[in-house]
Amino acid sequence: MLEVKDVVIDGREARIPIRIYKPVDKKVRGIVVYYHWGGFVAGSIEESDAECRFVAENCGCTMVSVGYRLAPKHRFPAAVVDSFDALKWVYEHADELGGDKNNICVMGVSAGGNLAAVVSILARDNGIKLKCQALVLPVIGFDPYSESARVYGEKGNPLDMDSIIGFTTQYLGDLKEAFNPLFTPILSNLKDLPPALIITAERDALRDQGETYAKKLRDHGVPVISIRINGIGHMLDERHGRFVNLIVATYLREMLSS
Repeated sequence: MLEVKDVVIDGREARIPIRIYKPVDKKVRGIVVYYHWGGFVAGSIEESDAECRFVAENCGCTMVSVGYRLAPKHRFPAAVVDSFDALKWVYEHADELGGDKNNICVMGVSAGGNLAAVVSILARDNGIKLKCQALVLPVIGFDPYSESARVYGEKGNPLDMDSIIGFTTQYLGDLKEAFNPLFTPILSNLKDLPPALIITAERDALRDQGETYAKKLRDHGVPVISIRINGIGHMLDERHGRFVNLIVATYLREMLSS
């Protein structure tokens, strides 16, 4: 049972739609800010609704889904600006959301995982201490040379290299921006970041970059749980999607309850 409310908030550059999910029987005084999938060019609050409902109910916390601007109409770093502005708004209005500004996590899937990772760094640099970051099949940069990209980026796979190049080019405009830490968070200072859950898929072209990011975070002293789901690719079917979301919800609940 959820109370669901749509709100539009003021960002620095745009008005940002968000959807707030509050369990009626709320057990955890925490908030999860969610960034949807879609290769930076697609996806929406509506298309992620079922996933957010599931995580909010199973986590027992408030969830805020962010409708950041999409490319190619709004190129990089518009999505980053909106994503951080939404987090800042949640931080400033945590009490009104039934949460606590010191008990906030971020979650993102695919392109949204990239935004959650980048926002975690921006939060640290702006004095916002997050409890955790949950990154599901995350984009960590543009890497066509890893083993997973070469093996599972071939045509016929759920996410091939042609699609990755297309999404990345539409988002960045110029592939030189791939070296910008606001797109490739592994190029940032990774010290003192919040604990991370990183979930990868065995047959996903993005697998190796997600797992490399997990290792780099550990190398910088960040507590990390890294889970690879074997036998699946980038696009999760309903059964695997629910399984992954249950893992995430359990992790978020434990982190927000600690």
